[in-house]
Amino acid sequence: MWQIGNTTVRSALRLREGLIALEKSGKQGSIRGEEGEKNFRNLLSEYKVVEIGEDETFSAGRKWRSAMEKMGFLYPKLTGKDKFLQDQVGIPDHITPNGKSLIKAKSLSGWHECHLRAMIAYFIDYEDLIKLNNKKKRLSIINSNQPRYPFIYILKILTYLNDFEGDSKISMIEMGLIIQCSDPKTNIEEIVSEIKDYRKKREAASSKKKFDDEFINRKAQEIGLGDQTIAADYPDTTFRYLKATGIISSRGKKGIAIVPEELSNIRDIIESEIIPIDSKTKFEKSCLGASLPNDSIEKAGSNLIYYRNLLADKGEKFDISKLDTKNIKETSIAIRDIKDRLFNLKEKEFANDQKNKTEEISKYIEMLIGRKKNVTLKGRLSDGTEILIPKGQHPAYFEWTIWRSFLSLDSLYNEPWDARRFDIDQEFFPLNHAPGGGADVIIELEDIILIIEVTFTSSSRQEAAEGEPVRRHVADALEKNKILNKKVYGLFIALNIDTNTANTFRLGEWYTKDDVKLELDIVPLTLNEFKLIFDAVIDNPSRMLLYFEEFLENCRADSKLEAPKWKKKITHNCNSLAEKLSSHNAILA
Repeated sequence: MWQIGNTTVRSALRLREGLIALEKSGKQGSIRGEEGEKNFRNLLSEYKVVEIGEDETFSAGRKWRSAMEKMGFLYPKLTGKDKFLQDQVGIPDHITPNGKSLIKAKSLSGWHECHLRAMIAYFIDYEDLIKLNNKKKRLSIINSNQPRYPFIYILKILTYLNDFEGDSKISMIEMGLIIQCSDPKTNIEEIVSEIKDYRKKREAASSKKKFDDEFINRKAQEIGLGDQTIAADYPDTTFRYLKATGIISSRGKKGIAIVPEELSNIRDIIESEIIPIDSKTKFEKSCLGASLPNDSIEKAGSNLIYYRNLLADKGEKFDISKLDTKNIKETSIAIRDIKDRLFNLKEKEFANDQKNKTEEISKYIEMLIGRKKNVTLKGRLSDGTEILIPKGQHPAYFEWTIWRSFLSLDSLYNEPWDARRFDIDQEFFPLNHAPGGGADVIIELEDIILIIEVTFTSSSRQEAAEGEPVRRHVADALEKNKILNKKVYGLFIALNIDTNTANTFRLGEWYTKDDVKLELDIVPLTLNEFKLIFDAVIDNPSRMLLYFEEFLENCRADSKLEAPKWKKKITHNCNSLAEKLSSHNAILA
């Protein structure tokens, strides 16, 4: 059974963070071997790309390097019959041209393009497939020493399903138990026939869950892997890497399908497939990134018109009258700009829908409150839907959840993408935490601006890590937003509030570079206290606006108390606010 990527780095779009950390560190070429892998693991932790926890084998460093190499973002270390090509290919573990392009790309459409180039060039050598088969049994391998290109293989299957079955969708089980258990050189009709046979038998089964469980168990025993690995871990990772290209998206709870507007491009990618004639060309294609249909000025020109019309259908104009449509670089940039505009419209739709997602938001808060480090957190909604917070991404999900909670108020005066400083993927999940140098979340309401910072740090470390940056960020916002004539508040949210942190925020003082003293209005809340307030308006979050500014003012008015008493008073104010908001259910629901 083959897979794309690896289960340690499940989100392909996060590879960019690791590449940025490696580039800044000056440690390119020094991340291999026990010491190198340990250093790389520590580097990823230092840049807050991963939480390392108990990792005595330094596996995080090794697996991140492996994922970057397989995707063509790092030059590989060649061995065996290809070793003599090393000087021609590049210096091992240094960032490749496509890796550098990914680092330079600043928007989701740019990241998608780099990953699409990488995925088209992603290969599995015939010899590696043989080794894999010897280890994991019974994979029927076609006798051909050509490299396998699994991404193209999957695109062909999806396109065939679209053309002859009317829908390109495949499920996670179909990916894991059928597609990934076949040689990517298998005839497409044969694989589609197997998928159809599975669907037919499943449809006839009296218990679909029992049918799936038996199928999973039988296949797992056949190839020597665990049920969870074959039916969830491997296909889930593959799904995520496919979706990082921007031409595949989620469909339903556990499925993927072709993005409809990308079908024409997918056909062009399939038709232009060229199997490298030698190893040197194969590695060059991987490290440079494969060519795309848009690299042709003719195709780029037609795509420009196509995407501009998609934007126009949504009521948005994009002027191309002054664009040199014979210039491939200008045209490609314009296409990415349009795609970014299209994504912004989708993000607005996502933001508008958050008022209907309050149960999910509350469940995420609950999961964060009870979190255990270095584990994937799991929760279940009332309709049975399972939600996850991946291991190593708890800080990012903390910021994302608070952002969503304020989006649910349906009252923001700033755009949803301006309200967050972290990146999100095409399905609006967080890719990383907000970078330093600014607040995590910035919420502009009718009369106030909230500068929100969240953290998992606790005890005396909390004040040392957060005291200065939080005050600086609030002070910066106070200076920048004078013209808006809106009150600026800092909202600090943590699992618990250290008394020294509370004291720093209670005093709320900051001096500008001109020695002008600023009075800062910062309120620290525990995540439990925030959840209490949010749950009080879970049926209609906009009600929070009735009293939230008054609540903040009351907390600041109480800041003359000593820090321990101020913390208790804030807790009391939270309880009072929750009770007051709940009492309005009947009147304002």
